[in-house]
Amino acid sequence: MKFKVILDQDILIDLEQQDGDIERDVSSLQTKVFSLEESVTALGEQVSLLSGRVSVLEESVVDPEPPVDPEPPVDPEPPVDPDPLPEATHHIYPGDNIEATLRNLVAGDVMEIHAGTYNEEIEVRNLHGTPEQPIIVRSAIGETPLIKSAGWVVFDTSECSYITYDGLNVSEADYDGFYVTNAHHIVIKNCASHHNGGIGIHVLNQRGNADYNIVRFNEVTYNGAEGIYVDCKAAAPAGATSDHNIVEDNIINFNKYDGVQNTNQYGVAPFPNHTIIRRNVIGDNSLNSHSWATMDLAGDDLLVEENIIHNVAAQSGCIWGKLTNSIIRKNKATNDYFSYTYGDAICLDGCSNVVVEDNETFGIGKSGFGITVRNSSGVTLSGNVHA
Repeated sequence: MKFKVILDQDILIDLEQQDGDIERDVSSLQTKVFSLEESVTALGEQVSLLSGRVSVLEESVVDPEPPVDPEPPVDPEPPVDPDPLPEATHHIYPGDNIEATLRNLVAGDVMEIHAGTYNEEIEVRNLHGTPEQPIIVRSAIGETPLIKSAGWVVFDTSECSYITYDGLNVSEADYDGFYVTNAHHIVIKNCASHHNGGIGIHVLNQRGNADYNIVRFNEVTYNGAEGIYVDCKAAAPAGATSDHNIVEDNIINFNKYDGVQNTNQYGVAPFPNHTIIRRNVIGDNSLNSHSWATMDLAGDDLLVEENIIHNVAAQSGCIWGKLTNSIIRKNKATNDYFSYTYGDAICLDGCSNVVVEDNETFGIGKSGFGITVRNSSGVTLSGNVHA
């Protein structure tokens, strides 16, 4: 029993201690609750103050009108060409009149000339294509019509632009096969101009500017004067030019005078400028005439490159130039054995700022030299081969 009493006393003591701890915890909790009540009271006062401010703001703010949805975009109508240009192919057969049909062509039209012989001197006037829709005059596919003229020219093109002559065979004019003046962006390609009394293809400023024309992939043979002539006439209108023309990839043989000429007719300024003359094969010209040169060139900013010149009888040989700011490069001149005076492969006279490079010359005859430079300044020679 004594042991039990001692045990009960310990329990009592422990319980009394626990009661004291609980009282202290309750007192602490009451203090915290009181502090929390004070915080809630303060918070309520702040909420009340904010509510008053919100009421004032609500009174001062006017509700905006609700947004209106914009009208959905309407797809615009496609633009309407007020004068749409038709595109048509006009077929010409022997007995038809080429010039009469040409007068009615508009941008984008094509004239196809079928096999047969046509005897007609053709004036082409006031015809204008566009860069996107040139007017095309061509031989029918796989056919070779022959157009002969009893007059002074076969195709006389003036006051025109963006016309292409393709695959035509022209012959027997008293003077020129193709005559282009006061016209721009005229293309003569894949044509044959032969046995005319004068020039095979003639681009000139006789009636006005003859600029930005192209002569390429043609065969120009057996004509009674020059093969291809880019010309500045002394009698042309004041200021008229023959500039920015291209002569390339043509075969020019057996013409009486120069194979290619790019000069004023009297060898004085103004000259045709900015001409490109390249990849032409020029041979057997001037054999019976002793003309000035196979390529007779003058002007500013010419590019003369990759031409092949052979069997020359002109007195000044293969290439004669009175040039400024120009380049002569990668040409081949051979067999100049008929020349009876200078006979040079390349002769520069009165030039300035000309580059002559990577040309090959050989078989130069009589008194000739590979390259001769006279009365000139600023001529640069490099990489040329002469044998």
